Amino acid sequence: MGRDASTGAIEYDGRGLRTSLGRAMDPALFDDIERTLERVVLPYRARRVWLNAPNGRGAPRLGTVHPLGGCAVGRTRDEGVVDHRGQVFGYPGLYVADGSLYPRSPGVPPSLTIAALAERQAALME
Repeated sequence: MGRDASTGAIEYDGRGLRTSLGRAMDPALFDDIERTLERVVLPYRARRVWLNAPNGRGAPRLGTVHPLGGCAVGRTRDEGVVDHRGQVFGYPGLYVADGSLYPRSPGVPPSLTIAALAERQAALME
């Protein structure tokens, strides 16, 4: 897991998911991630290591398991898509409670933070 520029996008092209940016945005970062993963799995004698799934080690295209962003939290609709409770501006009763609220990659697995934020949002719903 690493901190990237978070400037890419994942889009569905009718056949599958495609990333708009790839390894070229920061090749040193992705080389470092792959070297670190190899060091981590070595003591476990892993039979299979899947780097940059599904594209493979060194692939120019990237895969991700934590797509983030797209529905930023803001104080107004000019600053974001949802308020602090996750309610979409201009659409009462419509809430977003997932990783799309993140403005960028936090550099650590976000699952627990996403769950905590969703729990808080549920408690604040009217």
